[in-house]
Amino acid sequence: MSKVLILPGDGIGQEIVAQALKVIDHLNENENLGMELVHGLVGGTAYDETGSPLPQATLDAARECDSILLGAVGGYQWEALERDLRPERGLLGLRAEMDLFSNLRPAILYPQLASASTLKEEIVSGLDLMIVRELVSGIYFGQPRGIEIRNGERFGFNSATYSESEIRRIGHSAFKIAQKRDKRVCSVDKANVLEVCELWREVMIEVAKDYPDVELSHMYVDNAAMQLVKAPKQFDVMVTSNLFGDVLSDCAAMLTGSIGMLPSASLNKDGFGMYEPIHGSAPDIAGQDLANPLATILSVSMMLRYSLNQVALADKIDNAVNTVLDQGYRTQDIASDGGSVVGTNQMGDLARVSFFFNPCGPLGGQNIFLFREGGASREGAKNYRIFPSDGPLKEKKKGNANFFTIKRFLHWGNTGLGFFMKRGPNGKVSNPYEFPPVGSQGGEYYGKVMAVV
Repeated sequence: MSKVLILPGDGIGQEIVAQALKVIDHLNENENLGMELVHGLVGGTAYDETGSPLPQATLDAARECDSILLGAVGGYQWEALERDLRPERGLLGLRAEMDLFSNLRPAILYPQLASASTLKEEIVSGLDLMIVRELVSGIYFGQPRGIEIRNGERFGFNSATYSESEIRRIGHSAFKIAQKRDKRVCSVDKANVLEVCELWREVMIEVAKDYPDVELSHMYVDNAAMQLVKAPKQFDVMVTSNLFGDVLSDCAAMLTGSIGMLPSASLNKDGFGMYEPIHGSAPDIAGQDLANPLATILSVSMMLRYSLNQVALADKIDNAVNTVLDQGYRTQDIASDGGSVVGTNQMGDLARVSFFFNPCGPLGGQNIFLFREGGASREGAKNYRIFPSDGPLKEKKKGNANFFTIKRFLHWGNTGLGFFMKRGPNGKVSNPYEFPPVGSQGGEYYGKVMAVV
């Protein structure tokens, strides 16, 4: 049993987390995940309700949970607040209080989205890199910092500071990840002008001695930005400081076609993690059913993989997302000619439903449906029935005289998805995923639609 803190946050965070919860609900109901959900506040919504962007109750809940799923924080309405009360301080506070020093930001180009990238397909096709960003030190946290009057004018200052131990632990994190990939680490710094980066490079060289199977290279940050656009597939794992990682990971996001496709993980030394999409709260499209929830859904996959040791279920989420993309369904940000543009809610529904479908078959198939008798799991099923969707059909269960009737076929919006559904005596349509048992009051049939083939 795992316990996860759900923090939708602000803006589109509310909408995209709701779609990720559909996937979690499916895994709890059908895959015995056993994930307990605890809900909390962070960011601007937390400030509005409690006067703080990071309420003590949220911090206490985080310490009692195994992981955090976060949506996004920020919005125009909170920009005039004092700096310590702004939504972003809640996010930074969580990172610092939970010591989430290792930020993993994968940049993977799904082959279905190659045309959505702003670069030529031959440049980005097959892209799969990991940016490991130090997250709780550097210029975002360094002291002293502030704005004051000096010599009769305003003067702003920040401190880009790193200790040897802070650099060393993010180095170990990057090298361990590289050992599971292509065994190459590129350390990004600006050692030619910044003393803190001189120390960064020295420590990385020392850490590399513990990983003789991993190749270490170095690159200045300005060149790294250029190389990400010029030849991004040269990289396997990039490790860098807080500020540089913030910029480079957003640059890498657009190589993949949309920032809405990229999840992230922020881990401490014990494997506790906060998982979130790398995009922001996008207040300009909040509440309009336009946001892409796939990065948030993929963040759940990362949570299962890196914190909860549920690799098989993480793979199922990844496969479900691939299935949706294979069928041509796109949110606005990744739309292309010939695809079906859907909204936030519908994309979440598609992701959940895709767990039931054969990845080789069309989600929008019009002719044949696979219906499993009884239970909720495809594994171990014995009795399958295939039904055409062109009208009511009675099917006799093998070895039993009981009949059940498929009475209705319902198209789902404009997607072409269909479910066999039951309409009871009161006219209410039953849950599309579940059917009442044979012989139950008002029920005629049972089972689950498992696939479109």
